[in-house]
Amino acid sequence: MAPPLYAARRVVVTGLGAVTPLGTGVARTWSRLLDSRSGLVSLKDVTHVETGRTYEGIPSLVAALVPKRELAAPEGVDPALDGAFFVGDWVAKGEDRKMSPFMHYAMAASHQAIKDAGWNPSTDLERERTGVCIGSGIGCMDEIEKMTMQYSQSGMRRISPYVVPKLLINLAAGHVSMKYGFQGPNHSVSTACTTGAHAIGDAMRFIQFGDADVMVAGGSEASVSPLAMAGFAK
Repeated sequence: MAPPLYAARRVVVTGLGAVTPLGTGVARTWSRLLDSRSGLVSLKDVTHVETGRTYEGIPSLVAALVPKRELAAPEGVDPALDGAFFVGDWVAKGEDRKMSPFMHYAMAASHQAIKDAGWNPSTDLERERTGVCIGSGIGCMDEIEKMTMQYSQSGMRRISPYVVPKLLINLAAGHVSMKYGFQGPNHSVSTACTTGAHAIGDAMRFIQFGDADVMVAGGSEASVSPLAMAGFAK
């Protein structure tokens, strides 16, 4: 039996981007992986920045955190050079407050992948044929916890107007599309630990079926918080 027509359309990966516990950037992550470095840290004596809670009493205190930097990279210097992540290197000031950390990571990794691929669509047709497929299993549970605490203490007055957009899983893909003007398929996947793989698979099918010629695809997560750790421990 002849294969389906769409199966004949070849799909290739042309650019890569990464924000991981081993560092920001594909080269940094890959070199540290080959060097047998670990991204795991202990949460003992760590205070969660968003909620002010500690991890005391939680049986597992092992987590993989993205290494952070407090200042922007110097002008003209690759922000992924030292492997540390600073949101201002990747997201415009003011825009960062509209997003949660998993969206920040998606924006950074997408920027790297688009630059690596050398893809800079200049026509309406090219933008219409470029889509985004980025998923997340949980997103940022600490955003829910933080807003719940603020609502309990001060009511609606303290609730950010961005609370819902910061929680929606599909907004990682949405923000990437808006930043670059991509007008093709905008899709989000949420299938727990297989989310990234499914996002790449779905993106491949968008291209195979002719819905797009280029897709930015992957997964992003930022769910290490006392509540999330306690939930997984239980």
